Amino acid sequence: MLWRAGGRFGPGYPVTRMIRDALGCPHYELFDVWRFVKAQIFSARSFLSRNYWDRALDKTHLRFAIPVYFFIGHRDYNTPFELAERYFNELEAPKKEKVIFERAAHMIPFEEPERFNREVVRVFAPSLTQ
Repeated sequence: MLWRAGGRFGPGYPVTRMIRDALGCPHYELFDVWRFVKAQIFSARSFLSRNYWDRALDKTHLRFAIPVYFFIGHRDYNTPFELAERYFNELEAPKKEKVIFERAAHMIPFEEPERFNREVVRVFAPSLTQ
């Protein structure tokens, strides 16, 4: 249902393109695609677990001693933008930043790869030199 509503992948990015992109990437091997599929199955099964729904991060995880960065797809229905933004605003951390991807849904690295890569480098590269 998420795929049909456009909340898993943004407009113009079908799941078949993600598979094609992954298989065509020199950094991925066929076994990595299998790992991705296994992770998707694990996530789907987790949603069916009672323990999954007992977690309330907005009640249990609000203070962090490390920097916190949120990469949020504005069109994401899997992790709704409004919910992610509300949680982000409640967090306490020495540094926090949200990066909003207006054209992306849940799969930001595949939907906006150039910008995603730039933002990852911008956010994390300075900490590698310290």
